[in-house]
Amino acid sequence: MEEICFCDNKKLTLSTGMDEAGFGKTRLAVTLPSEFGLMADFSADAEKPDFIPFTFTGIYSDTNGYVNLYSELAGKIPDSESLQPLSTLLGIPGGTAEKSAMLAVKAITCALSSGQKLDPVGAGGILAGKNFVIFLPKKLFECCLNSREKKTQAELNGNYLFKGLSQENGLCFLRAVIAYKALARKFPFAEVNEEARQKDIIDSLFLPLEYAVNGIDENLSLCVNDGLSPKVNFTDESQKNFPLQVLQNELGLCKDGTYTAIFRKNAVSEGQFKKLSESYFNKKNSKTMLARFVQKNKIALTVIGSVFFILILSVNSFLSRLENLPTTRGLNSVETIGQFYKAIHTLDVELLQETGKGGDLKGVENVVSAMYVTNKTREGYSNERTVSPEKWFSIAPKESYRQMPLMYGLTDVLITEPGKRQISADLVKNAYSRKDKPAVVAEDDGLLPAEGDIKKYTVTYYRIFTYGEDAVVNIEKTEDYIMETFAKKRWLVTSVSSKVISAKEIPMQKIYNAYEKAFEENKGNFEKTRESLRTVYEWIP
Repeated sequence: MEEICFCDNKKLTLSTGMDEAGFGKTRLAVTLPSEFGLMADFSADAEKPDFIPFTFTGIYSDTNGYVNLYSELAGKIPDSESLQPLSTLLGIPGGTAEKSAMLAVKAITCALSSGQKLDPVGAGGILAGKNFVIFLPKKLFECCLNSREKKTQAELNGNYLFKGLSQENGLCFLRAVIAYKALARKFPFAEVNEEARQKDIIDSLFLPLEYAVNGIDENLSLCVNDGLSPKVNFTDESQKNFPLQVLQNELGLCKDGTYTAIFRKNAVSEGQFKKLSESYFNKKNSKTMLARFVQKNKIALTVIGSVFFILILSVNSFLSRLENLPTTRGLNSVETIGQFYKAIHTLDVELLQETGKGGDLKGVENVVSAMYVTNKTREGYSNERTVSPEKWFSIAPKESYRQMPLMYGLTDVLITEPGKRQISADLVKNAYSRKDKPAVVAEDDGLLPAEGDIKKYTVTYYRIFTYGEDAVVNIEKTEDYIMETFAKKRWLVTSVSSKVISAKEIPMQKIYNAYEKAFEENKGNFEKTRESLRTVYEWIP
């Protein structure tokens, strides 16, 4: 692996990889005095370093005509010749990688806890020795990398960073990558292409530490995995209290800093572990590819969904299909609304088309069609089921989290007619079919509706759906204003105006864990379990 920074003759040297003409175009010579790096000096205190800022003060051309920058900083470090780039040291197992990684992680952690300004740079821009860690000035280092191959840029810098993070959050990400690399002997995100690598980070497409190192400490794994998230936050508990002592133990380092080869107790056999790791990553990769495909082809999928339903209608004879279509005849206005929301709840486009007519309903139909196609694509592409919330909660006590399906549907659907009581919608009752030829029924007031009659209702409900690679459940409390019209001996929903009152996101695993705990506390009683959880999750069916 190429090294662009080294210590030579008591000088810290940074190779720009540019000749004098190229270097002159960068204007680095002008900004050199204002570009600060930072040295962490652990020589006086092994746990709390002194932070010493430095700059590169000189420029010279080497025998190949390339411009180099140098600093006198190395002259202040005993045995400075032993300082090497961390990117090189991490590739030398047996103590070297472990010691240098621990020193760098400790320096970053101390900088975060003390509020010391430190710009995150990749391991190629970090030099480590016995008691010293040097972080090069970020702008200078990255400018000098620009003249190198993309693979070199990735290995020395890009694989350690995620663009768009603040300085503190970027340091958490850098710390996590260094720890992961030292423990697992590989990068969590190893794509050379920067755009592809950034996408992988955004989608968390990596092998969590517990699947990369057999028997690794659970808390350390959680903290490292959290640090590798695109949403990492240095104020989170896992980052504020990063387990340095646990990391030291897992790296095989004693209290005095000496290295002893670690014999970690495996969680499972190596054969099983390899299968579990491959299975996890293959499933994660499939889900990610599916999500990217759906995101990229949203419009096309909606069109395909519409075409799909048209094709379904042509499977059987047209007349036979007409006879078996559902109808709202024989239902009063409230029951018709129940069928309308049942269609949305079950993603039944056919029922939706038979309970509502009019331009306003096209948007609802498109959303339902797109969701139906998305769920079927997930099922076919990555073998992921999607079930209603009530079905999900009936499965939860019997299945492990990794076997759980995703969730979609409506809960707590309440219908209110102005000036009248609130009624819970029936999402279970089946509509009549046309061949049943049901008679018109009276409304609650005992009167039969007349052609052209209009009724208006307010409907509130929770819309639940799962999205994202980490299975986040989105809960939208929604209020709809419904208008129904009586036409051709049946009620039809002819206008819908929706307003999202509130929306929140909860990781599906958090819901599962809460349900599992409540289920145990209520000794397996389903109803008591749900009632206890509704105090926190009011949308649970």
